[in-house]
This record gives sequence, C-alpha cells and structure tokens, in this order.
Amino acid sequence: MKDSNEQNPLEEEKKSSDEKISEPVETEPPMNVGKSPSEEADDIVKDIQAPAPAESPQQPQKTGFRYKFAFVLASLIVIVTVAYFLVIHEPTQTVVSLSWCGYSVSSSLENPQPQVSHVTASWAVPYVNPSFSNTLSVAWVGIGGQYDRTLIQIGTAYDSVFGDATYSAWYELLPDRPVSIGIIKLSPGDIVLASITLLDPIMNTWSIEMQDITTGKSFQKNVIYDSSMLSAEWVIERPYVGNTISSLANFGKVTFTGCSATIDGRAGSISTFPSSRFIMKNSQSREIATASPLVANGTSFSVDYKA
Repeated sequence: MKDSNEQNPLEEEKKSSDEKISEPVETEPPMNVGKSPSEEADDIVKDIQAPAPAESPQQPQKTGFRYKFAFVLASLIVIVTVAYFLVIHEPTQTVVSLSWCGYSVSSSLENPQPQVSHVTASWAVPYVNPSFSNTLSVAWVGIGGQYDRTLIQIGTAYDSVFGDATYSAWYELLPDRPVSIGIIKLSPGDIVLASITLLDPIMNTWSIEMQDITTGKSFQKNVIYDSSMLSAEWVIERPYVGNTISSLANFGKVTFTGCSATIDGRAGSISTFPSSRFIMKNSQSREIATASPLVANGTSFSVDYKA
C-alpha cells in the first residue's frame, strides 16, 4: 500500500524545476553592485538564457517502470521468504510416540548413515506443578536411539514425587542407568546449555557437557561409548521406570534454542537435515505433549504439556 504522504514523482519534478528557475532571482545580487561591465554582460546573458528544458514525456514512464520493477522484485522476495519458512522449516515427517516429544535429524530417513558427531541446545528449567501421584519428565539432547537401542544423552529431570517437585541434571549411556550430575543444582528458571561431541571416532571417545548458565556451574566428562551415530535428538520424555512407562509431569512449556547438529562434517540447524517431529500420545491415543513448528531458522521450538 502506498503512503498517503508520499509525493507524486511528477509534482516533485515540477517543484524541482520551479526551484531551479527561482533560485537565480532570489540569490543573484544587482548587476551594478561591485561588478565589471563584462561581468554585468555575463549576467545579462544568463538572465536571458532559457531555463533548463523540462523532462521529456518519456521520463515519467521510466520512473513508473522503475516503481513497477521494484514492486515486482519486492513481491518475489516476499514469496521466496514465505516459501522458505513453509517448506524448509517444516519437518520431513511426523512420528507418534508414547514417550518422546520433540525433534530428531539424520542423514536420511530411509537409509540413515552413522555420521552424527555432535548435538547441542539450550533450554530453561521449567516449574513443575506438584501432584499427589508420582509424575516424571526429562529434557535432553542425544545421539542415537531413534533407529536402534544405542543412545548417549545428557539432560535435566523435573519430577513430582509424593507431592514434592524435584529438579536434577544427569547423563546416560544406554543400556546403563542414568548418572546424576551432582555439581549442578538446578532451580526453576535456570538456563542450561548441553552438548555431546565425538572426540575420537577410532576409540569411540565422546565429550558430554552441561553448563548452568544462570549459576555458572558446569560439568564435562569424556566417555567411551559405541554409538550408532544414526540420529541426533532434542526431546522431552516421560521415561520408563522398569518396564512401565511413567506418567508425564506437568512441566508447562519447555523451549529449546540454539539447536544444532553435525552430520558428515556439516554443521546445521534442525531444518538443515532430514528431520522427524515427535508427538507424544498416551495408550488411548490422546495427545499429552506437542512440539511446535520450527522457528529462528530451524534452531528453536517449544514443547507444550497437554495432558
């Protein structure tokens, strides 16, 4: 839409021409003040010279063409931008899960290769509404696990046990049990940054790290683990306790930011690679947690509690 205060190009040109004609009259001193006869003669010649010719009839047409070209170009930019966000930022597929809600990436959905060497993200520790029944929820980043039973992961847990909310940091190398990270004491609202990085592909050495940005506490450990390296994940989970899946704790909303992975030496956001979006449903097929569409160039999304 054109601005109502915008000047008509033809009126601006006419105004400019008028100003050019009037300028000599307003600023030129009288001919007989401090001027030689030759200078006065020059002034007379200037005065009788015709003003600069007006713009040719074609000029407004050229100006109009420029406006039309700019409008078409701007329209194309808008179309390309919208297409980018609608096509590039949408997940490749949606998967219904009993326990996971979030995103994963891999080299291919049909034939993934063992090429994932890094994953990272940040999120805020949510406040959990305590309940009389025991409810559990965890947020984590990991490598492996979508296509196989290997999984190296690091994250945070938010549980309600006997009516009390608890918060903790942990890491896990399946099939081993989770290991608590005692140095990091979490509170609701703390911002954490977690990452997993392959250090030595021959020795299967990995670095797992977490930093509580709010308190300044950090944890880093090198581990030996034979990962499938088939996928990278950013997930909210209701974990299994023994062979029984837990009830999901009411965490409200968790937003993952700075989501990045490296696959076959190429670093990128979730939208850079073939991805899966996980929706959590219970055994009655009722949705209990949902992952939002990707934003911020595919580096961020939110998981909302729905139960």
